[in-house]
Amino acid sequence: DPLVPEIARIYKTDPVRYNKTAQDWTQKYAM
Repeated sequence: DPLVPEIARIYKTDPVRYNKTAQDWTQKYAM
Protein backbone atom coordinates (compact mmCIF):
# COMPACT_ATOMS: atom_id res chain seq x y z
CA ASP A 1 0.00 0.00 0.00
CA PRO A 2 1.24 3.50 -0.73
CA LEU A 3 2.07 5.62 2.25
CA VAL A 4 -0.33 8.33 1.11
CA PRO A 5 -3.20 7.12 -1.10
CA GLU A 6 -3.73 10.62 -2.50
CA ILE A 7 -0.15 10.67 -3.77
CA ALA A 8 -0.59 7.30 -5.44
CA ARG A 9 -3.77 8.55 -7.09
CA ILE A 10 -2.04 11.66 -8.40
CA TYR A 11 0.87 9.53 -9.62
CA LYS A 12 -1.49 7.40 -11.68
CA THR A 13 -3.80 10.13 -12.94
CA ASP A 14 -1.52 13.17 -13.23
CA PRO A 15 2.19 12.27 -13.44
CA VAL A 16 3.21 15.83 -14.28
CA ARG A 17 1.59 17.17 -11.14
CA TYR A 18 3.09 14.29 -9.18
CA ASN A 19 6.58 15.21 -10.34
CA LYS A 20 6.01 18.87 -9.49
CA THR A 21 4.75 17.94 -6.03
CA ALA A 22 7.68 15.60 -5.47
CA GLN A 23 10.11 18.37 -6.39
CA ASP A 24 8.37 20.83 -4.08
CA TRP A 25 8.42 18.36 -1.19
CA THR A 26 12.06 17.50 -1.81
CA GLN A 27 13.03 21.16 -1.63
CA LYS A 28 10.81 21.77 1.40
CA TYR A 29 11.87 18.78 3.50
CA ALA A 30 15.35 17.92 2.28
CA MET A 31 16.91 21.39 2.42
